[in-house]
Amino acid sequence: MFMDNYRPLNPQEKGASETNFKINFIGLILGIFFLLYLKDTDISIFWKFTGLAILISISVSVMEFLCYEKNSALGLLRLHRKLSLKRCLYKILGLSFVFACIAVIYWLFPIFQDATFKQWITYLKTMLPYLVCLSVVYIILMDRVGRQEKDEYWHIGYYLIHRKNGLNQEQLANLVRSWLVKVFYLGLMVPWSFGHISNIQKADFFHFSFDNPIALFFTLETICYGIDVVYGAIGYISGLKLTNTHIRTAEPTLMGWMVAIMCYWPFWGNVFYPHFFDYHHANRWQEVFDAGSVIWYIWGGVIIFCEFIYAMSTVAAGTRFSNLTYRGLWNTGPYRWTKHPAYVFKNISWWFVAMPFMLHSTELAVKSSLLLFGVNIIYYLRAKTEERHLSHYPEYREYALLMNDKSIFRFMTRICPFLKYRVPTDK
Repeated sequence: MFMDNYRPLNPQEKGASETNFKINFIGLILGIFFLLYLKDTDISIFWKFTGLAILISISVSVMEFLCYEKNSALGLLRLHRKLSLKRCLYKILGLSFVFACIAVIYWLFPIFQDATFKQWITYLKTMLPYLVCLSVVYIILMDRVGRQEKDEYWHIGYYLIHRKNGLNQEQLANLVRSWLVKVFYLGLMVPWSFGHISNIQKADFFHFSFDNPIALFFTLETICYGIDVVYGAIGYISGLKLTNTHIRTAEPTLMGWMVAIMCYWPFWGNVFYPHFFDYHHANRWQEVFDAGSVIWYIWGGVIIFCEFIYAMSTVAAGTRFSNLTYRGLWNTGPYRWTKHPAYVFKNISWWFVAMPFMLHSTELAVKSSLLLFGVNIIYYLRAKTEERHLSHYPEYREYALLMNDKSIFRFMTRICPFLKYRVPTDK
C-alpha cells in the first residue's frame, strides 16, 4: 500500500526529487514582490494571503510543467474515462461528510475556540462559498483525469447510501490521519501567516541600516520566520492529487504524533515549555554582547544563517511541505547537505539565542543547558519517527543511506553511531 503511490518526478532518474528548489525559490521571490506590490493597498489580509497562496501554488506547478513536461505534476492531466454524474455525486457526498466531521471537531473541542483557531475558522467561513464551488469543479475534473475511478470519497459516499464499505481499514485510517494533520496545522499556520505577512510588508527590504543593528537583526529574523510559516501554510493548502502534491501516507504511530504535536501551540506554549522545558532565564545573546560590536555581528550572523537555512528547508519542500506526512521525496536545497536541515539548524539557533551556558549561576547554567538539550532530544525523536515512516518508500531509503556518506554532519556518526541511518527491519 505504501509503495503503490510512488511516482518520481522524472522516472528516468532513480531517486529523483519530486520538488525543485530553484523553482520553489522563484515562487518565493514572486510571492515577496506580490506582497510588496500590495503593501499600501486596503485589501484585507485574508485576500492577500489567498492571492499569495494561489500565485505560488500555480506558478510552481506551471514551472514544473514547463521544465519537466509530462513527467511533472500537471502532466497527470489526461483524460482517463468519461464523466459520470452518479460517480461524482457519490464523491461529493463523501467529501461533504468529511467536511461535516471537520466542522463538528472545530465546534466541539474547546482548543479550537482560542483566538488563533478562531481566526482560522473566520477565514474558513469567508472562503466557504468559494471552497464549495471549487470542490465541486475539482471533483468533476478529477473524475475525468484522476487515476482512480472510485477514490476514497466515492467509497465513503457509496457507504452512506448503501451501507456497503469498499474502503479497507488501512486506507480509511490513512485518510482520517491525513485530514487530522490539516485540521490541526492549518488552524495554526494560516493565522500565523497573517501576522507574518503584515510584518514582511512592514520590512524595508531596500534600506537596511547598520546604524540600528538591533532593528536590522529583527528585520532579518522576521523575514526568515515569515518565509517559513507562510510557505509552510501554502504547502498545507496545496495538497491536491491534481498536482500530485497530495498526502500519500500520514504518520501511523502514536509516538510520531506525540513528539510532533507537542512542539506546537497550545501544547508547547501552555504545557511543555513552561512546566518542563523552560530553558530561558533572562539571558539572551543581545544582553551578553554590546550591540554593534564585532562579536555581536558575528553571533547574530550565525543565528540569522541558521534561521535562513531553516526557512530555505521549507522552501525546498515547496507546495509539498507538511508535518507528519509523506508527499514525495525532496532532496534539493538544504536537503542536499543533510536529512533534517530544518531541525538541525533550528536547534543550533536556539543554543545561540538563549546561551544557557552563559548564566552567572553555575547551577542555573547546567539546569538550563540540560533543559534545552531535552528539547533537542524531542526533535531527535521527531526525526527518527519520520525516518521510520518514510522508510516504507524505497526512494527515501536510498536517499537516507546516501546521506550517511554525503551529509555535512557525517562526522557525527563516528562520535554517536546511533545517529547513522539504518533501514528499519520492520518497515
